[in-house]
This record gives sequence, structure tokens and C-alpha cells, in this order.
Amino acid sequence: MSTKIYSGLRLADPETSIYDAVKTVSRAIRASFAVVRLPLVAEQIVRIVDEGERGPENRLVFDDAEAQWLREQNEIGTHHALNDPLRFSICFGEASDGRVLAVPFHMNAEYDKALAATGLFEEYGYWNNSDRPENLSNDQWRKRREDWDSVLDPDDTFGHLPHWELVSLRETFSFEILFDETKTVDAYIEPRQRLRRLLANALMNSRDQTAGWSVFRAATADARTARTYVDALPDDSPLLPAPIGSFRVKYGDLPEPIALSEDVIAAARQLSDSPEEES
Repeated sequence: MSTKIYSGLRLADPETSIYDAVKTVSRAIRASFAVVRLPLVAEQIVRIVDEGERGPENRLVFDDAEAQWLREQNEIGTHHALNDPLRFSICFGEASDGRVLAVPFHMNAEYDKALAATGLFEEYGYWNNSDRPENLSNDQWRKRREDWDSVLDPDDTFGHLPHWELVSLRETFSFEILFDETKTVDAYIEPRQRLRRLLANALMNSRDQTAGWSVFRAATADARTARTYVDALPDDSPLLPAPIGSFRVKYGDLPEPIALSEDVIAAARQLSDSPEEES
């Protein structure tokens, strides 16, 4: 049996039931989700503002950002690793000794912090492709293997176990975000970051496609050039985009789109004429 459960956990208190654990975990993860979704939503709004077409003046940019997000997620497909990046699930199994084991599945480090803060769990991972941790004895390591083997099904999966899941895809753009006036898009995606991306795209689009550069090498070089150029701008530079404001911003409230002149693109392009990039 090939067992590699790096994120394995065990309920620290043997008296804690799975039901009580789910109740606590769901509260903690939902609270974390309400925070970690904000940068993602801000990113989608910025993409609409800086790169997309502008809609009617009274329309919320939020609505188009959500539509774009769901459309792209659907195109990625539910089985892709990048689909629904804020998803979370955790399964529970009772080992042969009666202790409850758990395995969380997610891609966000903040969820690990939220789980740790509950105080419910202790680390209980096991893997058989490398040495045991030095702080565990051979007997303790063997016990972990036996415990995990006792909850795995014959195919080495957890599909038969009870679990709790955060239904995050549709909730990422919850309207609750719109009613918190203390949060702004600009707090998550700052003006220099926006300008770096726009300039990098402009440099890429203006690049001579016959020069023999690979797409990856060209994109990397242009991103580096854009960062160097933008980071050297003073804080009062007119090139830096104006703030977007709250998540409730309407198209009619947006500042004028960022316009990068040919002179700016050419000036930035000069920075790329280095021996490193010509080699």
C-alpha cells in the first residue's frame, strides 16, 4: 500500500465528535474564506477596468467581473487543478483505535492557519516514500501507518468517508462584499501593480514576433522590464492609474482608462536592450 498523507490530522481530544468538529471547522473556514476571496474579486474587477470593455454607467463592474470569473472557471473545467482555487473540503475517518483522523483538501495556506487556530487538530501525517520525522519513534511511525491504512478503502482513497465541503465557486462573489464600505479594490491591487501588468502586455504586443524569442522568454523579459520601469516612477507620476474605490464601483464612477503612449512603451523597451536579454 502506497500511503502518502502529508496533510494528515487527528482530533487532539478523543472526546470530540465528528459532528462537533465539523461545526467548528465550518465556522473557521467560512470566516477565512470571507477574507481570502477579497483579493481574488479585486483582481477580477481590475481586469475588467484595465483590460475589458466598459459597460453602461449605472452598471456595477462587480457584476461583469463575476460573469467573467464564472465563464473562465467553466472553461477550465471542474477537474482542472486551477478550478475554483478557494475550494475546501475535509474528510474524517475513525481509525481502528477509535481516534478520529482527518485530511483537508485545499490550495490556500490561510485555511491551514484557520484550522490550526481552532485547536481541534494535531499533526498526524504519514508517508512511506522517505524517512520518518526524527521526533517520532519507529513504533509511533508504524502506528500512524496502521491508523491510516484502517480508514483507507481498498483503492487507497477517502471517497467512502464522511466529509464537509465549502461550496465556494458561487459564493466567491457574494453580494455581502458590496455592503462593506471599509474595503476597497485598491487595498488588494495597488496602482503600480496594475501599471506593471499593462506595460508588460503592451511590450509583449509591440515585440517583433520574428525575432526568434520563445513566448515564455519574451513574457518573462517584458515583465521584468515593466517592473524596472514602473518601480522607478515617482509616486505622483501621471502614468500611475487613479484609484478604483469600493467594490460597489459603477462604470460611470471610474476614472479614465490608462493610456500608454508609444513614447512610454519605447522608453521602457530601451531598458530591455541589455546583454542578458540579447544573449
